[in-house]
Amino acid sequence: MNDRQRVHESNIVDRYVHATLRTVPKGRRREIGAELRALIDDMVESRTQDGEPAGVAEHAVLTELGNPTAWRASTAG
Repeated sequence: MNDRQRVHESNIVDRYVHATLRTVPKGRRREIGAELRALIDDMVESRTQDGEPAGVAEHAVLTELGNPTAWRASTAG
């Protein structure tokens, strides 16, 4: 993966996290954003350890997590 692809892929994760946090109260955004990024990182790392390319793994993980608004709703509580 070249640098341009790596930046693009990280932007995908950034956009997903941003979209998820839009409806989160400001006081909780940092905490929930960190938890979500850690979850995504762990899931991507698991896939890449199994030999999946990082970009493919990121797309697969975000697809698995689903719509950001729906993900946030499913973890509310």
